[in-house]
Amino acid sequence: GAPQEQAVEVPVVDPEPLTVGLPPCRAADGHATTIESVAPTTEGRLSLRVTYRGGCTAHEFRLCWPERSFVDATPPRASLELLHTGPEDSCDAMWFDELELDVRPMAEAWRAAYPDRSGELVLQLGDHSTIYRF
Repeated sequence: GAPQEQAVEVPVVDPEPLTVGLPPCRAADGHATTIESVAPTTEGRLSLRVTYRGGCTAHEFRLCWPERSFVDATPPRASLELLHTGPEDSCDAMWFDELELDVRPMAEAWRAAYPDRSGELVLQLGDHSTIYRF
């Protein structure tokens, strides 16, 4: 049969509020956004094509790691979410945007959890996934 998968908690390296990895925020805490595609770009960054409604105010995006754990598979996986923030936007135009976001904190978290393993991680964002090598 297929190997069983289990979640591996990331050890807290430092008891201070700043811990390794991306922040544990959630997409549901922000504005509605559809992720159209995800692809690795330059070292430590992901390219995301997104659509959302707006046009009258500035929009901000950040990656979140709400579960703060890796799924111990081959290669291991981490589920990320995209948080879309900014003031309420009264405009209703459909926007298409290309984002480039930093995922290097995930490499730092991976090395804390698995100091003796090579750096390859599947990053999942909704229905999309990509392999991040570091």
